[in-house]
This record gives sequence, C-alpha cells and structure tokens, in this order.
Amino acid sequence: MDHLPIPDHYRGNMIAVPYLGLAPEYDELGFEGFPERHGLSTESLQNGNFDQYRAQGSEWLESFLQEWLFFGILHEFSKICDVPLQLTDFVYTNAKKERIITTRPLLSYARRAVQELVISLLIKGNKNIERKDIREKCLQIPLSGLSRLLVNWTTAFSDGTLTHCRVEVSSLLAALHRVSQSFSMIMSRAIRILELAGQRGWPAIRISLSLSIGVLCESLQWFALNCLAKQRDSISIVPLIVYFREYLKKQGWCPNRSSKVLLSVGACLTMSYLPSYDIRSHSRCDRNACLEPSKRLETQHNVSCDGHCEHTHFDDQDLVQILRNGGNPGIMMCTTKLNAISYKLVDAFSYPFIAISHVWSHGLGNPSSNSLPNCQVSRLFALIAKLPQPHEGGDLVLWIDTLCVPISPQHKYLGILKLREVYATASKVLVVDVNLMRVGTNWLERRLQFICSEWSRRLWTLQEGRLASALYIQYKDEAVDVKDLWQQEQPKDITTENDLLSNMNQIAQFSIKSDFNSASEQGVHFAHLINDLAYRSTTEAKDEPICIGTLLGVQLEDFGGTPTMVDIYRSCRSIPVDVIFTLGPRLKLDGFGWAPSTFLNRGSPLVPSFNRDGMLTPIGFKFGKPGIQFSDNFELYYRKNVIYSMCFNDGNIACTFVPVRFKEYEDEFGLAPKRLSRPAIILENSKEQPSLYNRGALVSEVEYDVDRQTFNCKFEIVVYMEHWTEETASKREATFQGWKHILLKGSLERDRTWCIR
Repeated sequence: MDHLPIPDHYRGNMIAVPYLGLAPEYDELGFEGFPERHGLSTESLQNGNFDQYRAQGSEWLESFLQEWLFFGILHEFSKICDVPLQLTDFVYTNAKKERIITTRPLLSYARRAVQELVISLLIKGNKNIERKDIREKCLQIPLSGLSRLLVNWTTAFSDGTLTHCRVEVSSLLAALHRVSQSFSMIMSRAIRILELAGQRGWPAIRISLSLSIGVLCESLQWFALNCLAKQRDSISIVPLIVYFREYLKKQGWCPNRSSKVLLSVGACLTMSYLPSYDIRSHSRCDRNACLEPSKRLETQHNVSCDGHCEHTHFDDQDLVQILRNGGNPGIMMCTTKLNAISYKLVDAFSYPFIAISHVWSHGLGNPSSNSLPNCQVSRLFALIAKLPQPHEGGDLVLWIDTLCVPISPQHKYLGILKLREVYATASKVLVVDVNLMRVGTNWLERRLQFICSEWSRRLWTLQEGRLASALYIQYKDEAVDVKDLWQQEQPKDITTENDLLSNMNQIAQFSIKSDFNSASEQGVHFAHLINDLAYRSTTEAKDEPICIGTLLGVQLEDFGGTPTMVDIYRSCRSIPVDVIFTLGPRLKLDGFGWAPSTFLNRGSPLVPSFNRDGMLTPIGFKFGKPGIQFSDNFELYYRKNVIYSMCFNDGNIACTFVPVRFKEYEDEFGLAPKRLSRPAIILENSKEQPSLYNRGALVSEVEYDVDRQTFNCKFEIVVYMEHWTEETASKREATFQGWKHILLKGSLERDRTWCIR
C-alpha cells in the first residue's frame, strides 16, 4: 500500500501483497455481474455463503476476490473520474520474480482525476472555451487550488446554493453525486464480504490481501468525499479496524495507546510500520485499557554517564520554606570562574522558568528523595537552553517535580497545591519522553508517535500539557511547539496526492488540537476532560480527583489538597449531562449513583453535547433530556463484562435488549436478575429516533415530583442504542445464541426534566 504517506525510512517494513493470479483476470465489463460471468453468485458471496465454492479451493476463491474486489473497484474508480486506467500498472515483479500489488500509481491517477473533473466543470460552465486552453491553464494550477474548486462546487451543490452556474454544471455535479453514492455502495459490499470471510474462517484470506482491499476502499472513499460529492453516508471500515488491531499487537502496539489514531485501515497499516519503542507485551490489552502497568524504574543515569556521578539533592525543609512564603522552588544553574557547575535552589516565580513534564517510569522520577543524578540535571539544562528564551543572557531556571515537590507525606500537599500555578505561569513546559526522543523529523511520524506516547496516556501529564501557555515536545533533533503539530500543513488544504487519498494527517492534527482545547466555561471544559481521561491511566486512584480539580480550578485547599470524586462534583457550578452516559463503575453513595467513580481507561469517548449542563440538587442530578417511558416493568439479568444494546424499531417505540460483550461493570450484580419497576431510558441523542452508537441511561423507579416538576429516578446502567433491522437482529442472534431477549414497548418523550440519583 505504497500510496500512503509512510516515512521513507520505514518503507522497507511494508507488507508485500502478492498478486495471486489463479482466478480469471478482471474483465472490465462492470463490477456487477463479474461473479456470474465466471459461474459464481454475487448474492451468495455477499451473504457469506462461501462453502459452496470449496471445490475450487481456498486460494482460488481468495484470488477471485482479489480480482473482483481490488481490480474491480479500481476500474469503477476510473469510470467515475473518466480517467483511463491500466490495471496492469498495479502489479509489478520484484527482484525475487514475485508478482506484487502496488498502489503507487493511484497518486498520479488521483491528480489526473481532479484535473479532468475541473476541466469538465469549466467547459460545462463556459462552452466558448476550448478544452485545450483549459487543460493548459489547469496544469499550471497547484493541486490545492484545483481541489478547493471542486470542494466549493460540490459543497454548493449539496447545500442547494448552486444557483449561479449553468444547468450543465448542476447536471454534471448531480451525476457525480449519483455515481459517487453508487461507488460507496460497491465498496461497502466489498468490506462486508471481507468481514464475513473473517468471521467464517474460510476462505482463509491472508491479512495482506484484506489490508490492500480495505485501504483501497478507504482511500477512494476519502477521494470521493473530497472531490466528487459531499455525502451523508460513507463506508464503514470499523469491522476491518477491529480485525487489524490484533495484527498491531504483534507489532508491539498497545490497542489502548494507539486507539485515538486507529480510525482507519490506513492508519493501522502505517502504525504497523512504525516502531512502538515499547518493550512490554500488550497481548492482554484491549481498546479500553492498557493492562500492562508502567514499570516503576529506579532513578536512572543518562546513557552517556558511567552511572557513578553524584546526585543533586535538595533538603525537604528548604523546599517547604519557599512554598510557605508563597513562592515555588526552582533550580538555577551556576557557573564559577573555573567553569565548575553547581545548582542552587531559588524561587522560580521570580524568574522566567521552564517546567519539565515527564513520565516517572522513564527514569527521571525518584520516590525516595528530592534528588537526581548530576548527569540528568545537566542534560535537562542542555535541553532547555536550546529552547527560545524570553530574553538573551538571562539565568536558566528549571522546575521538575522530582526536585521541587517535597517528598515527605506531611509536606507533599504544599507542592501539589502549587501545580496549577506552576504549569500556568512557566514560560515554557518541555515534554521529555524517552521514546519520543528517538523520533526524527517526519511530521506524520511525530504526530502519530506523540498521540500514542506513554506521556499522552498518563494522568498527571494531562494537566501539565493543558495548563501550559507554551508546550514544547522534545524529539531526537529538536524541541517542537505543540501548535506546530497541528498547524504544519494545514488540515483543510489538499497540497499533495497523498492528502487526496489519505486522511491520516488530518486525523492526527485534529486529535492533537482537540487535546489542548482551552475552553473557559467550566461545563464545556469538564466535557473535554471526560474524553481526555478516557485514554489515560494512573497507578494511584486518589490522584484522579486531584488532577481533575486542578484543571477545573477547584480550590484544593478546601480539601487539604486531596479531594475525592464527590468533592469534585459538589464543587462544580455545572456538570455536563454527558457524564451519565460514560461507561464504567459508579459511586456507591446516596444521590450519586449516576456519577462515575472514575473516567480513566475507558477508551470509549463521548461526543460532548456542550449545550446541555445539569446541576446538583439535594436529591440528585437535575437536567433536561428526551427519554422513553416503558409501559411495563421487567427483569434484567446483569452480567459481568457485559453491557446492553437497545435496538429500536422505526415504527412504534418497540425495544429489544441485546447483550454486548464489554469489560465494564465488574462489580455489578453478577448473574442475578433484577426487577426494574417503572423503567425508562434517558436518551443521549436529542433526535426523535436514536441513531447508531448513541447511548442511553437505563433508569428505574421513575416518579413525577409535582413540587419540583421533575421526573425523579434511579440510575441502573448505560446501554448502546441501535436501529433495529433484520441484519442487526441476525448478527446479534448468531453471536449471542441462548440469550433471552426482552421485548418492550414505550412512548417517546421529546423533552423531560429528570432528577437522577
């Protein structure tokens, strides 16, 4: 899959996709009917009925699917764009005389496709212009300009605002829209066939072939979304992404750490070529949690040191004195006339200081004393000296928690209370992650490695990065302002053929930018935090409310520096309603049964509503949301490691509870049934019909409070919401045979004021 923007120095790691050549070559007579022209059935293949072709053998059928799904889709692409395409260009013979699939020609075909589409639109718009003249002009326009023209036209057509163009232009755009929709349907069927083959286990389609077809469909879909027509529906690559996560594990990548970028098959493939730099095995990990704890390493010397240098050490009482005087300890490097170097303790708030953000297990932590080897302190000063300085010739002052936060339990809280001010007032915060310091100059690799780094997955580093006014990431050759990671190569600009066929840069840039959102409204800020914490972990559960409180501006002094989750909820003026739809365990406290006891390690983010906040009352959490009130009581079997999906019929509100395997609710009710009286579902989605992947909160004991004008209720569990279709029903039935489904009826309430306890 060599059309992807893979860093050049890792292209040697690319998977070779063999051209099998056992089945008849694709005949270019149309995607529809190709199986029938060779004695097979399109319907049977789409339904996963592969057994009837066992006589031909697994490899023959695998080869047939390659001809149909890979070369057939390429040919359909050439027809849509009216660009002649030679299918033989996509096969080459390597040094071992093996015939290998290549997708590099896609890059030039994509550029030509954009040019031809723009030429056709210009000619339709002005018939007095010669095609030859337009072609010459188009060849002089950069790709970014051509693609922007197409985007503007197709967007205007989709929005119904294309009224100033000739009828011929609108007709051409309408035709493009139709063929693009048809093309998406073809690719969706291809993905479905691959998914079914993976489930059935026969034919045994090799992962390289599945990858090649998946990436091709994804790339062409991205091209269609950029250039052909703005569509509401797009192909679903999710089944293939789930399949390839296991493959990535074998390449050393933790599914949890890499989950934020594994939103496409191309990203999965690219990540598999990059080194993970993680020596731990992640065979037990899943998307929701990394189950391999960070190893508590002892304080380490720099690699260039022989391991015998002395330590820089500061006395606990000296740190405490500065803190109690309202200051903040910092380290200043001093040089004598004989060029001897020493370090002294100063009040960092009196200087433009630089704070270090690091992962303790990477060797810069010290759980027993406020000290670090001189070689490490010297290295840190060398790194910050290369950063842009606030003024030339000024004293360098360094802050790092290992040296500047008192280690003694009775005084540690004094340093914790200063953390918000430290990171907010530091002239710069420098991220020092040993694995990121091995990454070179390629911008895509820098982005992907940063998103998947251990620094980006630890709890404490969240506040350090979020509060910083200027955050720098230390790579192998230089430190980079985090803003450059999302501003270099603007996401909305299509500047290369790679951008036409791959959205990896856009995904990475958007992820980094959203992680460092600086919303001022507390409710909105809290909603962002819920998502940020979903991918992070900590070794000490008590640290989570401290970090959340620090970021939300809670006065930690009111709680002795160590608030609980209940303290956090009670301290917030407003709480986003999104919290009730988060997965995970709840607090065991009256009035707080709805409240998550942790937001960490869920790996399943929400799409924050931002426009809906609730407030705490003496009896529970009050907010407005639509819901479904059921007519009858029912029993529900709670099971460990399971959540439930509620499937809706599109007619009357009729629901079916169906189990979904999920590592949540470990401490719930085991296998015992629980009778729910006066049950209802509070809907995350404000639309009349819940859509796929939305969530709901199942509640019971719903009772209208006339005085407060609220529907008071008790929280039970979070469920997923799906439209009920025959396909959904058959897939669930096949996967969960023997489960008793619960059929329910109810009425949709468009807006209710709830008070949930």
